[in-house]
Amino acid sequence: MPRRKKNWDKEWEVPEDEQGQTYDDGNLFGPDTDDPPPVKKLKRDIEREALTRLEEAARTEADFREVVKNWDRLDDNRERRERYHEILRGNKTPPLEHNMIPDGYAFPASLNGVLARQNRKGDFLDTIYYCAYDLHELVPQEYLIMPLAELPDDRKELLFLYAIEHWSTLKIAKWRKNTDRNVRKIRNTSLNRIRKKILPVLMRMDAAGEPLTNRERRFLEKEKEAFSEKRQAKTAEI
Repeated sequence: MPRRKKNWDKEWEVPEDEQGQTYDDGNLFGPDTDDPPPVKKLKRDIEREALTRLEEAARTEADFREVVKNWDRLDDNRERRERYHEILRGNKTPPLEHNMIPDGYAFPASLNGVLARQNRKGDFLDTIYYCAYDLHELVPQEYLIMPLAELPDDRKELLFLYAIEHWSTLKIAKWRKNTDRNVRKIRNTSLNRIRKKILPVLMRMDAAGEPLTNRERRFLEKEKEAFSEKRQAKTAEI
């Protein structure tokens, strides 16, 4: 059987689907198989490598602050992605760790107040007397009990909202349907009335050598300075 002549032109013919295609180096055929193919990296991998280089190159305080800022951003993004998959209680109420305090306890901030901690310890006195009309029962000093107990109920209510609940005078005025000026006047009048009654008691305690707190000593010094100024003003008028 005669041998057929091999058609070398057809052997090296480029397939139709690859005709007109070239590679990065300009050759019609691909690069050598010994070279590793280019590796595609995800954006997060590139950012992680950049952060690693930033950590290794950090030398000054500003550099380390930038590193911490980047880590905080990554942590915030991670927590946000985790919140998307949180299973709420009944799909209506927030999770147990909602509004938790930042020191790691699982209790919300409302359960870490003074009254809540006392209740868990079995101390219910402050909770029982946590009322505007029992304001005199919330003070530990005996010389403050009578001046507070003798106040009218409306003034007790105002001082309770201002000193215990930390309401502003504007908020109290809006709640009582009154003016801010009137609220401030009643507050100052009530406080001056209490100061006049406790001043002789503190002066007797100081003269007897009884221990006083720093706040009580500052109050005495302030009142003595105010009394001396008034006395000098009267002497100048005479």
